[in-house]
Amino acid sequence: MTWRHQQFTDASLKRHVLVVASTFPSSPTDPVPAFVKELVVATRLADPATRISVLAPHDPRSDTQDFTRHEYYDEYRFRYMWPRRWQVLAGQGGIGPSLRRNRFLYLVVPFFLFFEFFAVLRLNRMLRPDVINAHWIIPQGVVCALANLFARRKLVLTVHGGDVFTFNHPFAIWLKRWAMRRSARIVVNSTVTRDKARSIYPDGDYEVIPMGVDLAEFEGRQTTGDAPLRVLFVGRLSEEKGVIDLLDALAILQERGIPFQARIAGTGPQAAELVAMGDATGLGDSAQFLGWVAHDQLADHYHWADVFVGPSIASSTGWIEALGVVFIEASASGLPIVTTDTGGMRDVVLDRETGFIVEEKSPEQIADRLAQLSEDRQLGLRLGAAGVRRVTTNFSWPSIASRYAELFRA
Repeated sequence: MTWRHQQFTDASLKRHVLVVASTFPSSPTDPVPAFVKELVVATRLADPATRISVLAPHDPRSDTQDFTRHEYYDEYRFRYMWPRRWQVLAGQGGIGPSLRRNRFLYLVVPFFLFFEFFAVLRLNRMLRPDVINAHWIIPQGVVCALANLFARRKLVLTVHGGDVFTFNHPFAIWLKRWAMRRSARIVVNSTVTRDKARSIYPDGDYEVIPMGVDLAEFEGRQTTGDAPLRVLFVGRLSEEKGVIDLLDALAILQERGIPFQARIAGTGPQAAELVAMGDATGLGDSAQFLGWVAHDQLADHYHWADVFVGPSIASSTGWIEALGVVFIEASASGLPIVTTDTGGMRDVVLDRETGFIVEEKSPEQIADRLAQLSEDRQLGLRLGAAGVRRVTTNFSWPSIASRYAELFRA
């Protein structure tokens, strides 16, 4: 493993943060979710005096390199399995979905933890950062807390939701509590995540800071007037995203004779089942499955739509939608949102102000709200405009990054 280190003598660099994450894309075409990367870049822009290095795992599908110097951060990748083709635990959806897709990957987990631990130790010796920012309690929080027994840096733990709502057998809860106890600060992405984290470790120093969006990337949507209502879903095609309920709602609209066009962007374990369901319910060309869409192409689909629907549910494993960056992106694009009363949706969507909140697993209610928006296009415009104002105030990257920068300074 070839890691290079350049001695920084620039007096303007007052602090150094090491970000450790298992989900970090290597390029614009890498399908790994990009919100940690966007946070890193935005934080560097908000505070040019902070130097940032990132540690993430290798993924041969994304052509990751041991070391890459970027404009705003240095990227280090650790190898954790041989042969190389087995290094597929963390990429393209995250560790949890990878384990659900392929149970044999559980055999890789101990190697991943072992080599991530030594990678954190090595970078601490090499870079001597002031702060370690670990994303997700399991595994990064636990690994960094263990490494910090030797490195003794300030540990800021960022909790994204899935790490507190899943992996909740007694030993995992004990590990989470231990890592949280050893963290100087704990950042959570929503109030529902904070409440769940507090049930695990009541004494934590918690701060709610959501992920953000680049507002300029999503502005400029054109209205579609009296054309068929254009419905958009973006996300993983899996149980917890509730796409089955969306297809049922579209079938109800079709029965009522309400014209619509739907785009469903994403891939996942339910992809084949959902495509077959769309055919079986007779949706035909009215519902188009796009597959995976690169992040830099999503704005075109947001601009095409009249409404964004995200009918998330609590999954059989206990996972819930803690925040949902795509909901923020849709609001930033001026779209009204139809979502469910689950997880952290009320942190993003204000019912009847920026969209509609319906009950979980309620296709009839989703259909009713879509029919209302189809009939009253001005209502959709008003809800969408209110959503843009809310996102600008609460979810823009400059405001989010400045809060992270202040946290690192403190």
